[in-house]
Amino acid sequence: MEWLGHSINSALLRGIWNPIHDLAIFCKADAKHGKLLKEILHDFCELSGDKVNPMKTNIFFSKGVGELAHDLGHYLGVPLFHQRVTNNTMCFVMEKVRMKLQSWDARQLSIVGRATLAQSVLLSIPGYFMQSIMNPKKICNEIERLARTFIWGTTDSRKKMSLVG
Repeated sequence: MEWLGHSINSALLRGIWNPIHDLAIFCKADAKHGKLLKEILHDFCELSGDKVNPMKTNIFFSKGVGELAHDLGHYLGVPLFHQRVTNNTMCFVMEKVRMKLQSWDARQLSIVGRATLAQSVLLSIPGYFMQSIMNPKKICNEIERLARTFIWGTTDSRKKMSLVG
């Protein structure tokens, strides 16, 4: 452990590692070590002049900690879950798709243009989140339904039948 501390200190002094941007610290999950970590971060901020951004900082505890964390935050725009993924937890993906659809005017595009737009934009939104989270089937089916109605030009006032799909 001492060698690791010296290696980190050496990298800091040579300026080849900047822990401010990405840093994970592991310690025992109890009040004593939590206070110690807080003191260390406080001292670091005073000495370096930097500040810890609470909007970009997360603290995770092991199962031995009594209080349950409900919101683990986000990493690269993807929420971190500690429970099973349900339709309710993934409804934000549906909202992203709906927001994109509301900003477009399908009447100005041909059917080929709408199909290209739906494939390249609408269907890539859930794909980004599916790299790390398996979307529920209901969410996938609903996104496909929204893309299909956009492609065929269906609006609230003008219903059209989807000829394929």
